[in-house]
Amino acid sequence: MTDAIGERLVLMVLIAAGLSGCSQAEVSCGGDIQPRNASSEALELVSKAKSDAAAFCSEHGMGCDFSVGRTRKGWSVAVTRTFAVDGKCVSRVGDEKFFVYDAQGALIEVIEGM
Repeated sequence: MTDAIGERLVLMVLIAAGLSGCSQAEVSCGGDIQPRNASSEALELVSKAKSDAAAFCSEHGMGCDFSVGRTRKGWSVAVTRTFAVDGKCVSRVGDEKFFVYDAQGALIEVIEGM
C-alpha cells in the first residue's frame, strides 16, 4: 500500500509542476509612451495617434508603443507595434508608422515604416 501512495504522491507533484508551468500570466504589450514626462499637449497628440492607429495596433496579441515629439511644423508620433515572445515584449524592425500632425493637431501625413 505504501508504494501505491508514494506513486500517487509523485504523480500529483508532477501534475502540479506541469500545471504551474502552464499558468504563467499572459504578457500584455503596448501602451508605453515616450517621453515619460510628456506634456499634456503631447499626450493629446498621442490620444489622436492611438485613434488613428487603431486598425494598425489591433491585430491579435499586438499592442503599440508611442513616441511623441515636436517638429518644425507641429508634432510627430511614432507608433511601434509590439507583441509577446517568451514572456517579453518585442517589436519587428520597421513595424511602425509615423503620424505627422500640424501645430493645431490635424493629421497631415502617415509615413509607413520600413
